Amino acid sequence: GALLENSDKWFHTLFGSHRKISLNDILAWRDQQVLYEIHRYGWFIDYWMESGLLRDIYTHKLTSLAHWSMLIEPAKHNKTEQDTVFNGLLQNDNTIEESHDPRCANKVSGGCQPIQI
Repeated sequence: GALLENSDKWFHTLFGSHRKISLNDILAWRDQQVLYEIHRYGWFIDYWMESGLLRDIYTHKLTSLAHWSMLIEPAKHNKTEQDTVFNGLLQNDNTIEESHDPRCANKVSGGCQPIQI
């Protein structure tokens, strides 16, 4: 939660300033980010293996197109905003229907699916 939400701010503080950055600062930032990045890459692989199925990055549960749009633009929507929308979807026993990224049908030749290279 807060770790991911504040990560970009911390990165900017460390690397966006003109002060000298210590090796300890860089290593601390790396250690904070590595598991998040691994998780995100796994989610991205699942996206293609499941033909663009819309899933939440953090829980891998099905999600809506509105929430998905927030997930793919994390610079515009922080983790708290994303969680608010996702938790709203789950209230009152709402069932989230399986849906796929519309770009797979409209913009990707052959759809979103793994291919052999």
